[in-house]
Amino acid sequence: MDKRFLAKIPIIEASLSTTELACKCTGDKVVEAKLYGEKNELLLLYLFSKSQLLKGNTKAEVRMFIDKTDYITQDLKSQKIKWYTGTLSSFLNYYWKGYSSTATTETKEIIANYFNSEFNENDPYRPIFDFQNKVLAERLAIKHLKITKPIDELMETVPAIPSNFMEWAENEALLKSRYIYYQYSPKVRVKGFCTHCKCDVELYKPKHNAQIECPNCKSRVMLKSMGKSKHVSDDKYVCLLQKIDTGFIARYFHIRKDYQSHYREPKFYCSEENRDFFDFELQIKCYEWGLFKQKSVRWKDDEYAYRGNVVVYPYNINEIEQIIPYAGLSLLTKHEPDFAFGFNALMDDYRAGIFNGERLAKVGLFRLAQDYLQRRGYFYKSPVNKNGRKLNRFLGVENDDAKLLISADVNQQELDLFKFCRKNGKRLSTEQLITFRDNHLNLDIFKEIIEIVPVGKALKYLSSFKMAEKDIVYRDYLNSCKELKYDLSNPFVAFPKNLRERHDQNVETINEISLTKESKTANSKYAKVAKRKDTLNQYYAFENNKYFIRAPSDAGEIIREGHTLRHCVGGRLYLSSMAEGQTVILFLRRKEAPGTPYYTIQIEGNRLIQCHTFGNKDRDKSNINGFLKLWQKYLDRKVKTSEKNRKVG
Repeated sequence: MDKRFLAKIPIIEASLSTTELACKCTGDKVVEAKLYGEKNELLLLYLFSKSQLLKGNTKAEVRMFIDKTDYITQDLKSQKIKWYTGTLSSFLNYYWKGYSSTATTETKEIIANYFNSEFNENDPYRPIFDFQNKVLAERLAIKHLKITKPIDELMETVPAIPSNFMEWAENEALLKSRYIYYQYSPKVRVKGFCTHCKCDVELYKPKHNAQIECPNCKSRVMLKSMGKSKHVSDDKYVCLLQKIDTGFIARYFHIRKDYQSHYREPKFYCSEENRDFFDFELQIKCYEWGLFKQKSVRWKDDEYAYRGNVVVYPYNINEIEQIIPYAGLSLLTKHEPDFAFGFNALMDDYRAGIFNGERLAKVGLFRLAQDYLQRRGYFYKSPVNKNGRKLNRFLGVENDDAKLLISADVNQQELDLFKFCRKNGKRLSTEQLITFRDNHLNLDIFKEIIEIVPVGKALKYLSSFKMAEKDIVYRDYLNSCKELKYDLSNPFVAFPKNLRERHDQNVETINEISLTKESKTANSKYAKVAKRKDTLNQYYAFENNKYFIRAPSDAGEIIREGHTLRHCVGGRLYLSSMAEGQTVILFLRRKEAPGTPYYTIQIEGNRLIQCHTFGNKDRDKSNINGFLKLWQKYLDRKVKTSEKNRKVG
């Protein structure tokens, strides 16, 4: 719309009918419509303030120009000409229910006639709202097209997926997704089905999750019992590099293989999620497949562009290495069929003139290259010294250590462990590094362990266990031995046969020592608890052939009761109240185990307040409720007897 032309149109003041409407209007705005032009092609809406009209001010605050294709609003309160693009609903507060009373009948008819719509007394602005919403949608579509058109043109340059890509993704990138399913049977020999070669095979004493070689295809497979493996699914991210006229493209796919109940015909899924376009100077533009502006799912700019470890398609690497010749791609992609590494991080280094990924791959340190290229977070610490020209300085080790590390193909944790041991005068062997890796030990926890026991013996000892979190259990066991001042130079102490059992015994001993100290302190502070014992037993003690109730002997016994049953009776509040006679704590025990806490009772007078067992659980009515009812009747009789004796006295 021509703003200069619109600004020259004479401004009208409120008509008499509009002014009179201000007295009846329930809204804060009053609208007057006028037509302008030789063919009345322009609709003008003047918006007046109700409060100003009531004061006699007949000047409009804004006026809106509407033609058949567009609309715009002029601010009439400002000395300089100002324009707004807001809709009429934004000025009228569309959601306010009384907006229909803001226009005269004449104005409503002008609006209806202009849009060739039916006259609606209660919804006069509907034609304007619909028109403006349509204009907004067209504006938004044009705005979005400016963003999406260049992306779509770029996506048209993407080549087709190679014919063997899907087969490679399923069989090589998911190399370890191979299983033999079998139905459990007590028989020594059972039938199974290999998901890789699609053949029935015979198994000898199979064990769920054990890894074996398939008798038919000789590939490495994992055994799965059908009764235990109902939700088996393997997934990975893969990357396809393809040459284009402007450089090359990195296409990232998420692949997944589901076995579930259809293990004979597993379902394979592959979805492309990201595309990174590199020009010949390795400048990058990143895109992702996702929801664009809450409108549709399509390719759009990737705001975060994080890429983790991916398996790179290896069969066209020669073409890509013509553009990035020193990235080490051929080495990294051909190391193992399912070897994953951070291609995005590799490119970041390449742009900066750093070739650490290639250097590590060349010497055979693929695991270290993998960890180096999967760097995350602000506090990431590189495992290598980029300024070291010689290999040993590059790795931060002695001259004769580099070959050993290469032979073990160490990762970052294993390299850190080796350096830690070297610093403390111990040189790990290749076998020891591999043992550390195969047992999936945590580096920080293992460092604590080998500060107490020799590293070689610790590795040999831990490798003899299959329990979960064995390094954590062993670390805690050693620390408990130190706290109890046991002789860890004795191998029977340092390396017990039953680790979990000995660990639990030490914990109980430490807790008992702590309880003893706490009990002594409590007995001294709350000595009145022990003095109340006889008095309380005379009044509250009760028993039958199965249970009995008694008072605690001292404050320490209350603390032990709370510790054993895992509830709060041993806390300061209960001990203080018990000592001062404000409440009564009693123990309910079984006659078959009189020394073992069973239920703890809190009573005030003859009123039972609480009766809790292990974990603060309430009493079980089917268990002790009958006994408690007998006890309550016993207490009630004692009260009646004491009152009768008092009256006689």
